[in-house]
Amino acid sequence: MNSLQLLLQKGIRCLYNYRMVVRTQSSFKVIFSATFLVLTMIGLFGIFYLGFEFLNNVGGVGLLIINRLFALFFFGLGLLLMMSSLVTSYASFYQSPEVPFLLLKPIPLKDVISYKFIESVTMSSWAFFFIIIPFVIAYSVFQELSLLFLFWVLLFSLPFVLICCGIGSLCLILLVRFLPRGKPLFISVTIFLFVMGFAVLRAFHGVIQDSGADQMMFLNKLIPGFRITSHPLWPSYWVAEGMMSMSRMQWGRGFAFLALLVSWVGVLNILVRQFGGWFFYDGWQKVLSAESRVSRKSIMFRRFENVLGLFTPCDFKALLMKDLRVFLRDPAQWSQGLIFYGILGLYFINLRNLQYHTLSDTWRSVIAFLNVFSVSAVMCSVGARFVYPQLSLEGHGFWIVGMSPVTMGRVLFSKFVSAWLVLAAVSFTLMYLSVEMLRVDSGIKFAALAIALAMACSVSGMSTGFGALFLDLKQRNPAAIISSFGGTLNLVMSLGFMFLIIVPFAAMYHFHIGQHVSGLWFRNGMTLAYLYLIAVTAIATCVPMFLGRRSLLAREF
Repeated sequence: MNSLQLLLQKGIRCLYNYRMVVRTQSSFKVIFSATFLVLTMIGLFGIFYLGFEFLNNVGGVGLLIINRLFALFFFGLGLLLMMSSLVTSYASFYQSPEVPFLLLKPIPLKDVISYKFIESVTMSSWAFFFIIIPFVIAYSVFQELSLLFLFWVLLFSLPFVLICCGIGSLCLILLVRFLPRGKPLFISVTIFLFVMGFAVLRAFHGVIQDSGADQMMFLNKLIPGFRITSHPLWPSYWVAEGMMSMSRMQWGRGFAFLALLVSWVGVLNILVRQFGGWFFYDGWQKVLSAESRVSRKSIMFRRFENVLGLFTPCDFKALLMKDLRVFLRDPAQWSQGLIFYGILGLYFINLRNLQYHTLSDTWRSVIAFLNVFSVSAVMCSVGARFVYPQLSLEGHGFWIVGMSPVTMGRVLFSKFVSAWLVLAAVSFTLMYLSVEMLRVDSGIKFAALAIALAMACSVSGMSTGFGALFLDLKQRNPAAIISSFGGTLNLVMSLGFMFLIIVPFAAMYHFHIGQHVSGLWFRNGMTLAYLYLIAVTAIATCVPMFLGRRSLLAREF
């Protein structure tokens, strides 16, 4: 038995240990999490099925879109999977405490690379299958296909996931090894982002200005991006064509695409092992020695602290600056938030290049509220990932805060204020960019901005309050804090609040644009909607903060 097989057996035993850990959790937590997972899957299935029905009711254009939808769907998920692989591979390859232990063992470096690559694929691909399964089931039910189609989708999805993760891991190994640090890093990243942004703009401009005379030209003008996603050299095209060929019983063509995918998995596996053997160790040492080679000021943002002290009390200023410095000194935290909001910002900037501002009022309203939904969902994720564990991550040093001349209520309020300022600033900017690019009317614009501010307030209040209520000072792993019962409850409550405040506004404007509600009825309905927004936001913010403050005051430090 070779070393790679031994490492894989070790990984399987770790999964078995995770199963044993789940058994030690409370039954209520397990049932609550499982119920939320099932309801989410059912909700995604319903959304996808209604989408297929809508496209079918459109007529001939809808049928053309449905037949090419898998290429677009897998293309988008593939890009997200590559970015997810970059983040998880960095944590798995370069930040895992297991790596030094494995490097000291008589194990070939290439086997260690393969083992960590499989671990990275497992960590980054679960969300892919979480989304693709309800999508495929909805498509199968809509088209009245057999369950065999689901088997073909899973069969083609496995090599597709390995290809996307392999590209992400390979890029990471090369970037860590050869990307400069300090000012050269900033210059290199700026040039790269500029070139990539220019390339994306030119690509979509070419799609929109396509002068072809076939079906794809028509679809490109209707929904820009079909020509890019349907390019024969993309793996997403191979997956889509292979699955559809299998469903039509074109076995030769389908197995040819499957063989192409599997062959590329083998090629990328060889490349990851070979380049990992050449460059991983030097890159790993570069990461470890980064702190000693980069000179930093002893105190960050001294001028900002002086300005902040002009209009805030000294104790409040000290707490805010402490949280800001701790957050910015951990790139693993702020880089994830930068990726989340960076993707949304890139999408909003390109709304006019996609010609969405030329659509009818109905479609622009739908897209505007979908953008509100996307920004709010990212806020819920950021609140659960960064805001909720802040108090627990104080750890055994929390007694220092408890012994300081600052009340626990003031500590909790400072956490809330810092979180709200950041979330409100980013979400308000993104939503303003979205509605301006779409050129919606002033009513929708004001509603979108109000919802963004309300979401920032409620997510900050719930994440801070529940973080204090379910405080765990013994846990040092942020992932374990987030996945606890309190973290799960916080995320579920945030997502539930998101639906509660977006649906009334979206429904009112949908009926108003469709001329089902107008005049006095619409004005009264919007007045009630804003009063409802204020009341629900106040409850969702104040109740968790009150419970968290009472829990902190009852503790002894």
